[in-house]
Amino acid sequence: MLEKISCTLSCFPAFSRARLAQAVPTYLAIVRRLVFDHLEREGVDVAKLAVAWQRIAQAT
Repeated sequence: MLEKISCTLSCFPAFSRARLAQAVPTYLAIVRRLVFDHLEREGVDVAKLAVAWQRIAQAT
């Protein structure tokens, strides 16, 4: 994903791309936490969901 972001933002100065590269992992971790917090609050069994996603990934 970072490669796609870096490529689409190639017009930005190198220091901006470097700062973006540093920020992306933190941003993704926050998004993941928020999504999974919402799922758990709604009563979704996240462990079962993970197994389902794994099966889907193996099937493709």
